[in-house]
Amino acid sequence: MLADHGAVLRYHGDFDGEGIRTAAYVLDKTPARPWRMTAADYRAADARNPRGPQPGRITEAPWDLELTGVMAEHGTAVVEELVAEALLQDLADMAEQRGPSGPTFTLS
Repeated sequence: MLADHGAVLRYHGDFDGEGIRTAAYVLDKTPARPWRMTAADYRAADARNPRGPQPGRITEAPWDLELTGVMAEHGTAVVEELVAEALLQDLADMAEQRGPSGPTFTLS
């Protein structure tokens, strides 16, 4: 409904097996687009937090074919809470750019 009324939808989830599968499902079923869900985003987050749990069973990320290979190579899951500061800064930047013209909704 939000997209039908002009909202821009973006999705971010955990960089682990379940997070990638959930993201793939949401991105397939909605007009949402990935938000900081690339191999480069994973590398940056993993560099700041390299001691996370194992990522579990990883399946392909259709929006970035390099992502899951990088996750398997590093062997570390990165949960959303560890990148919250970057996500919040993105929201603040978007709000500043858009001003009062209309909302942007973010799924997470």
